[in-house]
Amino acid sequence: MPEPEIRDLRDVTRSRIVSQHRAALANRIQKVLQDANLKVASIAMDVLGCSGRLMLHAIVAGCTNPVELAELAIGRLRAKITSSLSALDDIAALDAEIRMRVAKFEQQLPVVRTIPGIDEVAAWSLLAELGPKMAQFPSAAHLVSWAGL
Repeated sequence: MPEPEIRDLRDVTRSRIVSQHRAALANRIQKVLQDANLKVASIAMDVLGCSGRLMLHAIVAGCTNPVELAELAIGRLRAKITSSLSALDDIAALDAEIRMRVAKFEQQLPVVRTIPGIDEVAAWSLLAELGPKMAQFPSAAHLVSWAGL
């Protein structure tokens, strides 16, 4: 067992690593939200704060109602509910636009949704990323390689 001085140093360096990972995780979450056109950062400075986590949990659980998401704000963030509504309202507008654009692929979407774990939103993403036809991929291995899996 190392000396107490080294054990203390180890604890501090491990704490730093955890803090660094937390910051990296928060940045990745922020980027995913921005890529999805969700402006949560403009309302909640800390996406991993109490209100941010409540909203993230609700989004993961399938909540897309901007009013319900905004109502999850607590503390000082409650004063920003009006801003929250306009930022979170992007989800509904984007869903409507996506539904309009994928309407011509109504035959492909049900097939994609037969994949276990793929819901409507995931099917949209797969269609958008891979396209409606798989002819450009000579094999499943090519597709997996292209997708970076």
